[in-house]
Amino acid sequence: MARRTLDDLLETARSKIERLAPGAAWAAAQDGARIIDVRAAPDEVVAGSLHIPRTVLE
Repeated sequence: MARRTLDDLLETARSKIERLAPGAAWAAAQDGARIIDVRAAPDEVVAGSLHIPRTVLE
């Protein structure tokens, strides 16, 4: 069995994440979806979102 590389693992993970345009994300949040803000700088995080920096999430 071939070993999977980091790029393979990231590709698999990214394929399972639904990314939305801002307007669609806002509409989804109004329907109960959770917004995850992946920006590194805490002072830029969207109010009400769950802050998980991209480096931690990946």
